[in-house]
Amino acid sequence: MNGPAMCMAVRRFCVALLAVISMIYLQIPSAFSAYASSPETDAPAKAEETPSVGSLADLVGMMTSLRDRAAVQEKDLAGALDTAEVEGKISESEEMVKGLAAQLIALKESNSYGSSQLEDLRDKVRNETDALGRVTEQLSSALILEGSVQKEWSDEKEKWKAWRLSL
Repeated sequence: MNGPAMCMAVRRFCVALLAVISMIYLQIPSAFSAYASSPETDAPAKAEETPSVGSLADLVGMMTSLRDRAAVQEKDLAGALDTAEVEGKISESEEMVKGLAAQLIALKESNSYGSSQLEDLRDKVRNETDALGRVTEQLSSALILEGSVQKEWSDEKEKWKAWRLSL
C-alpha cells in the first residue's frame, strides 16, 4: 500500500471508528456511566487494554485525539517517500548498470585492456552500489514507518473492539 492509499485507509478507519463509538454512546448512554463506576475499572490490566470513557465529553476528547493522531501520521506518511523520485533513481541506476555491463563485455572482448580500465569500472560499480543502497534505505525506512502506523491503528482497533465488548 503506498503512502496516499495508506493515509486514506487511516482516515477512513478513524471516521468509521468515530461513527461506531458515537452510535454506541447514543444507544447505550447508561453503559458509559456504569462502566466508569464499575469495579472492573480498578483492574490495571483491564484499564490498559480498553479505553475508559466516563462521559460524552471524554468520548469527544478521545475522538479528537484519534483524529489528530491520524492527521499527524498522514502527514508523516505523505512525506516519508517521494515515489516518483525513487522510481527515477532506480531507472537511472538501471541504465547505469546496463552501461557498465556493456563496458565490461567490451573490455572482455578487446585484447588490449589494462588494469586501470578495470579499476575505473570497479569504482563505477561501487558508486552505483552505494547509490542503490541509499535508495534501498529510503524504501526500507518508509516501509517500516508504514508498517508501524498500520500496526498502531490495528492495535487501536482491537482496543476499541475490546471496549465495545466490555459494555
